[in-house]
Amino acid sequence: MFVEINKDLLKKTESDLEKRWFRDADRNCDLFLWQNAGKEVVRFQFWVEDSLLEWNTGSGFKTGRLDQHSGAFTNYQAPIFRYHQRLDEDILNSIEHLLQGDLDKADDLAVFDTVLEQLEKLNAKPRI
Repeated sequence: MFVEINKDLLKKTESDLEKRWFRDADRNCDLFLWQNAGKEVVRFQFWVEDSLLEWNTGSGFKTGRLDQHSGAFTNYQAPIFRYHQRLDEDILNSIEHLLQGDLDKADDLAVFDTVLEQLEKLNAKPRI
């Protein structure tokens, strides 16, 4: 089940956006989202293990992955994150499935409904 992490643990930014973090340790998922003063979600990052689905009002959706085997000194380096050139359908489908059926209804529904709504809008559009 997703639990909201204390805001004091989040990195402070100069932005006027409010950042929130939800964690589901059992499923190794994190949802980071940014809300404007009207509490509208303007950006989110949904991490499932080493996969990322990112969305914002300006540029839409992106997917990506952590590359655990990058760099010459992999024992000492943090993994490098790489965005995909095209949306990864497996990432989209797994996150949409999680939100549609597996999400505990006791969670902050307004926040998660916003994420699901953006995914459903994406699925209504033809993808190249």
